[in-house]
Amino acid sequence: MGFVSRKVVWSSVGLAIWLVVAGASLSPASAGLDQDGRYSDSSHVDGSYARLQGHSFNPSSGQCVLYSTLSYDATAGRQVESGIVRCSGATIDGTCPSGQVFVERYNGSAYYCVPGYSFANKYQYDATTYRNGSTSTTFTGHINGASLTQGGFGLSDNIHGYSWGEATGGSTCPSSNFGSFYDWEKYDTSVGWTYVTNSHVYRYSSSMTGAPCWGTITSTDSMGGFDVDD
Repeated sequence: MGFVSRKVVWSSVGLAIWLVVAGASLSPASAGLDQDGRYSDSSHVDGSYARLQGHSFNPSSGQCVLYSTLSYDATAGRQVESGIVRCSGATIDGTCPSGQVFVERYNGSAYYCVPGYSFANKYQYDATTYRNGSTSTTFTGHINGASLTQGGFGLSDNIHGYSWGEATGGSTCPSSNFGSFYDWEKYDTSVGWTYVTNSHVYRYSSSMTGAPCWGTITSTDSMGGFDVDD
């Protein structure tokens, strides 16, 4: 059983991920990654929420497939992500196994993941990340029995909310994969939660045969909802 550790470096071309599988460091050139979803037009985001529904995952060998929502600070290099994951011969960060919800944090140099309860395909799960207060630099993520906090977020307007499907590890896209994000919302400490009605398609892929793994990303509905489908 290997594990997938996702180390983020933000650049103008997207999210570059480094993987560690079975203790060996692999560059993006030798380990596959694909992310397909949406990110908020607004960068004044103090949190992201979605009801996640994983209809199908089907990870290839040594791969994890997940559906998640997250808050990412491009300036401070901090991230909190809440989601659902299924893996084949792998875990996330060595601590989050297949078939359980998870919250993962990134502190600028390393990832840490905690698992929650098990989940079932085609059921919906509330996933949330949010700033703890208007002047707080700490974000919290939680979903169905998993909770984790990360400090060091900035107070400037350089934080977006993301919701996506991701295949990480392995070298081939999942054989069939379909996820839904209902009631996608962003948080602003001054006004509360509002639907993400303005967003952009986000895609990033490296060394993944068959990419994009989710060829269809639908437009958002009036409540921010959308699907990713192969």
